[in-house]
Amino acid sequence: MPEGEARMALAPLHLRNAHPETLAQYPNLLSGRLSCKGRLRARFGPYVLPAIATLKRQPDWVGDKLPEHADILFISHLTDPEEAATGRDLYFGEIPALYAAQQEASCVVALLNHTQARLEVLTKQWRPTGVPRVVLGRTAGPVQEWRMAARLRRAVRHLSQAGAHGDGDIAAFLTGAPVTGPSLTALRSADQIEKLVRRLRPRFLVFTLEGHAWERLAMSAARRAHPGIYCIGYHHTVLFPKMAAPGWRLGGRYDPDAVLTAGEVSAEWFAAQGFPVLPLGSVRRQSQPPGLTSDTLPESPLCLVAPEGILGEAKQLFQAAFVAARHSPNLRLRLRPHPVLSRSALEAKLPALRHLPPNVVWSGADLARDLADCDALLHRGSTVALTAGLAGLRPVYLRAEGESVSLDPLEACLGAWHQQIGSGSMLSEILQSPAPQEARAALQSYCERYLTPPRISALHEIIDLIHTGANRTGTSHEARTPGR
Repeated sequence: MPEGEARMALAPLHLRNAHPETLAQYPNLLSGRLSCKGRLRARFGPYVLPAIATLKRQPDWVGDKLPEHADILFISHLTDPEEAATGRDLYFGEIPALYAAQQEASCVVALLNHTQARLEVLTKQWRPTGVPRVVLGRTAGPVQEWRMAARLRRAVRHLSQAGAHGDGDIAAFLTGAPVTGPSLTALRSADQIEKLVRRLRPRFLVFTLEGHAWERLAMSAARRAHPGIYCIGYHHTVLFPKMAAPGWRLGGRYDPDAVLTAGEVSAEWFAAQGFPVLPLGSVRRQSQPPGLTSDTLPESPLCLVAPEGILGEAKQLFQAAFVAARHSPNLRLRLRPHPVLSRSALEAKLPALRHLPPNVVWSGADLARDLADCDALLHRGSTVALTAGLAGLRPVYLRAEGESVSLDPLEACLGAWHQQIGSGSMLSEILQSPAPQEARAALQSYCERYLTPPRISALHEIIDLIHTGANRTGTSHEARTPGR
């Protein structure tokens, strides 16, 4: 991998959006000085992270036996160890298998591992599916880990020296965040994907597109391994405020050839950035339960509380749920943590969760069952807000204290049926207020445009679109459709 790509791997340089979790990386840039924690991180971080990684060395990937060749390599995510046994994919679902069957194509799925489960554990419970799958290792060998960390340190040193001649704030900011987990993951994942592309020589790389550093490096690595490959990003999530990095043009080898989206709303955004784009749809749109038929909720409504996979957001929503439960004993609440946050980890950070009030319970069902059971949703930035809107639940957005930019995916549909609150004590009052049927229908219509049903033909159509553009401009990419 070229030395210059270490700069591209620096996660803080990829400003994805105005989400608080994203902005938390940038306090030094705003203050112009390092905190005590920042100084310790700058001093010891470049050595602690690779040292830990070398103690947990893992292979590049484990899983199914790979074919000699693949037409399409999908890059998805493993968020729950159970997915190793079930084969469930929260991002692409059955799309790879259906496309392979319809187009007589060979597809392979590589999963970035977001779980803490050891690869040996995942291997023991692994079950093959219709499409070969592999899970990428979370660490590499000692030499590679230390080399990656050294490359990141050099990249930061060069940037901070350049910044010192112009903007001291930028120099301090970069000095405070040289070697982070996401930056190391970006380099490691790109190396693993490059090896997979050399091994499989796919015509297409289809990957989730959220604005992370690893996505840019993966495209560059794939093109280095196989110059004839096309890279297609799939934007599957919500459009958070001030979304930036996913739409940036960083240069040919770092940019997707085309973009697929979860629906029409995000397709319009990417089209405005100048990308060839088509809505692929979302697996979250499948098997939606019927919506509510009444304009008001029952006297004892059941409210689902569903945070994104972010600890701070989970704490905010669950604490608000406790306040709501104490304030309104007739209100029932069901806590549904994101798969990447275990119940034990949440209880460790929020001890009150170990002793739930009588009207608060943990979810023990899948999302479809929760949506069918519940009457309302308390949320912040989770895509569950969209699926809940489709299912007819009444969404209520919890606005954080001092929040200047709303993370509400349903911001465009604020009104009688969808409202925002500042504390849990307001939840019951909102849920008991009447709302006209047309208000709920308008929100459902918006969600239907945001998440469209999965459309396998869109993948074939985007491939044809890429080929048409390549033939028109005379690029060196080989114009061949996988399969037939």
